[in-house]
Amino acid sequence: MDFPIARLLWAYHIRHKTKGVFTLGEITGRTIRLDLHGPNPAKTRLHEYLHLLHPSWSETRIRREEARRWRRLSWLDKTRLYQRLGRARIEDGEGA
Repeated sequence: MDFPIARLLWAYHIRHKTKGVFTLGEITGRTIRLDLHGPNPAKTRLHEYLHLLHPSWSETRIRREEARRWRRLSWLDKTRLYQRLGRARIEDGEGA
C-alpha cells in the first residue's frame, strides 16, 4: 500500500475526546501526528492518511473505508506499516 508523501511524527498528549470518540492522530498540512500511547498506531496512520487523501469525506466514511482497507491488508502490508512507524520522528516536547 503506497501513501502520499507526508511527515510522520510520534507525539505526546494528542488523545482527547471529541463527540464521544477518542482522537489518536491528527493532521496539520502534510504532517501526521500519532499518539504514542494509541492501541493500534498502524491503523491510526491508515486512518489519518485517508483524511489526507480525502479531506472532504465525513468521519463516518473515513472510518468505514479504514475498516475495509485494514481487513484487506495482508499481514505483510501491515508489517510494512509498522516498520515505517519505526522510522517516524518523535516530536519535540515533553518526554522527548
